[in-house]
Amino acid sequence: MKKLCINSLLTLVALLPMISVSAQDGLGLTAAAPNLVVTSVVTDKATYVLGETVNCKITFKNIGSAKAIGTLDDATKGYMLDAVLSTDAFAPIVFAAVPAPYEFQEDMLVIGGRHSNTPTLAPGMQQTFALSFPLPKVMVKPCQMGYVALGGVIDPGKKVAETNEVDNTNFTRFKIICDGPTTAPRPDLVISYMALANPVGGPGLTFSDLKVEVKNIGGAPAIGTDSDPVNGYMVDIITSSNTAAPMAYAPLAVAGQFPEDKLVIGGRISNTKTLAPGASYIYYLSGLQLPMVDLHNYCGRGFYLGGIADPGLKIAEISETNNQYFIDFKVDCKNYTGAK
Repeated sequence: MKKLCINSLLTLVALLPMISVSAQDGLGLTAAAPNLVVTSVVTDKATYVLGETVNCKITFKNIGSAKAIGTLDDATKGYMLDAVLSTDAFAPIVFAAVPAPYEFQEDMLVIGGRHSNTPTLAPGMQQTFALSFPLPKVMVKPCQMGYVALGGVIDPGKKVAETNEVDNTNFTRFKIICDGPTTAPRPDLVISYMALANPVGGPGLTFSDLKVEVKNIGGAPAIGTDSDPVNGYMVDIITSSNTAAPMAYAPLAVAGQFPEDKLVIGGRISNTKTLAPGASYIYYLSGLQLPMVDLHNYCGRGFYLGGIADPGLKIAEISETNNQYFIDFKVDCKNYTGAK
């Protein structure tokens, strides 16, 4: 009996390597395997017109514990990458197709959007593919919505056995400018109110507390970063010598330079609330300030503090020209030598 037990034990020991390399067994053990994910999809602009060429970069990575075979090493068992267009930022893990005629269809493959020559990726390795493709000239549903999503689908043919088969996509959204009126309701963000507790500011000085009210006067929800951290709107607070500024994320002011249309320190509201039609939200900011910039020509004179709703053009709105609001503030020059 003792001999039988020893033999049984030796048999189990001999089977352990087989258990460890099995894909999955009753004990829940999992073998080393690759896991391909798309880490980013980046376009060269935030807004395009129909038929325009989009330049983008799609980065993907093997976050698994075994190498992911590419087609350069095995043409039949290697992974590929598809670039697709969608309205909902979701796509099935299957090979997409280019529609004929080349008009928008959900989860369509763009022209030239399949990368079939792929390298084998060891665990932790990543690769970036650059791609240029034309948008369709007919995009009915995206034109109604005002935007479309570009996605990367890694291993759409499911050639690589991964630890996770549902994390193979990633999307970025951009606006579509179309001729003619839209038939779908859209949001419209405005800054309805903005005020400093004390309307004075200057180089190296901290502003008083700022109150900013953002309102959605449109007919559809305006998505904030609370609902979508990537595609939600933000708000920038800038300095300017006039009441106009570009609709773009503002850079920080550089010490010693004139801060035209520059972001004040602490002036980006990145945690924003989704606003239903007609809803508004008040943001309270404290500790805003400028670095030691050149404002000597404005000592004792009026200057402007501006708010820009959705500077990243993430929201497809009814109007893109009513997103700015400016208030006066007086330049305090006591930090300048000889200033009065």
